[in-house]
Amino acid sequence: MDKAWALRAGLGWMGKHTNIINLEWGSWFFIANVFTNLEFPPSVVVEDHCGSCTACIDACPTDAIRQEYVVDGSRCISFLTIENKGEIAGEFEGKMEEWIFGCDICQDVCPWNIKFKQETKTPDFKSGSNISDEFSLSSLNKEFDPDFFDKIENDQFKKSLQRALFSEAN
Repeated sequence: MDKAWALRAGLGWMGKHTNIINLEWGSWFFIANVFTNLEFPPSVVVEDHCGSCTACIDACPTDAIRQEYVVDGSRCISFLTIENKGEIAGEFEGKMEEWIFGCDICQDVCPWNIKFKQETKTPDFKSGSNISDEFSLSSLNKEFDPDFFDKIENDQFKKSLQRALFSEAN
């Protein structure tokens, strides 16, 4: 529902990757809802600016973007690494790259995100370095500390990381 409300509020248009794209920020922003009984003037709906671009569709390693504006969530790396409760199907072997929790490939290649790329001003969102430069799944497996999972408080992240590490090891 958040995306539908964002569209109606004029925050942007639905990209072919089904994320909301804003003319000034690209798709790197959070959507939140505020429910109130105050009246606001109607927002102008933003027209689609994707044009003939298919960068997100072409870049998706699992072919989750089945066609323009249609994502098969069961093929999306974000679903597979976060929401999926079972094993990741063998058909995705070699397509997951180094993704452990979520995926942003479709947003990384979007020209609207490249155009407006800027470092966040929110300190909590800064990583300090590119985590992929620090380790890979294969190197993490080699240096694995058995007590590592006890230190992770987020259960969903813990499950995703365990699944990624153990599938990479096999």
